[in-house]
Amino acid sequence: MTHLLRVAALTCCLASPAFAVKPLFETTPSETTKKLDDILAIFGAEEDYDPNKGIDSSYIPALFYTPEQGFGVGLLYVGLYGDTHGGTTQPSSMVINPYISTNGSKGITFENRHFFSGDHHRFYLDLELFDDAGVYYGVGHDAGSVNDNKINYSEKVALIEQLYSQKSRMISTLA
Repeated sequence: MTHLLRVAALTCCLASPAFAVKPLFETTPSETTKKLDDILAIFGAEEDYDPNKGIDSSYIPALFYTPEQGFGVGLLYVGLYGDTHGGTTQPSSMVINPYISTNGSKGITFENRHFFSGDHHRFYLDLELFDDAGVYYGVGHDAGSVNDNKINYSEKVALIEQLYSQKSRMISTLA
């Protein structure tokens, strides 16, 4: 579930105009695509990033079901912010993803990608907190098809990762 929501968050970030690519050929807008765009606009997903909004936010509520966790509900929140320096850099981003399920599994992930000083400096912060219940049947299809192999387990995780990077300048000298 967390992986699926991360992919959705990355997709939302990459859909930013900062990553826009000029099409090779013109296409006629599809009625289906327009309907999907209209539905996503309800949740704040717009075509254009507006840095004047402070944080340009979108959110997508999600319902899910897995055999191990049962039914659950989650939310994907994506916020874009910061200057794109005339479209030469991407906006900074914040992704928050909480969830809870009927078997008591719950968790939240937070990802921040902050670009500053004209994208010469970057700071990434990832936070994961979750308490999940799971089931393990063993390795391979054959082990998974035997119900007597079922082992219930729980996983509790608190993880914080940060990364700071700075562009280096290449200095070359001619001899």
